[in-house]
Amino acid sequence: MNSQQWENDMLLFKLHMQMLESEREGMIAENRRCSDAGDSIKYGYDDFIKLADKYYVHDNSFPTYR
Repeated sequence: MNSQQWENDMLLFKLHMQMLESEREGMIAENRRCSDAGDSIKYGYDDFIKLADKYYVHDNSFPTYR
């Protein structure tokens, strides 16, 4: 893999990580809002784990392992 391709792959991976983090923070905020209102939380453990699949952010998707 040439360096330009690696840089492009790394940039895409970072973008996916930022999208995952943004969605995760929204889920956490929604859970806090529900909890503060005395309601049951909306997102559970499985919902957070599914984010890795949604944004293809796994240990084997990191550009150096391709």
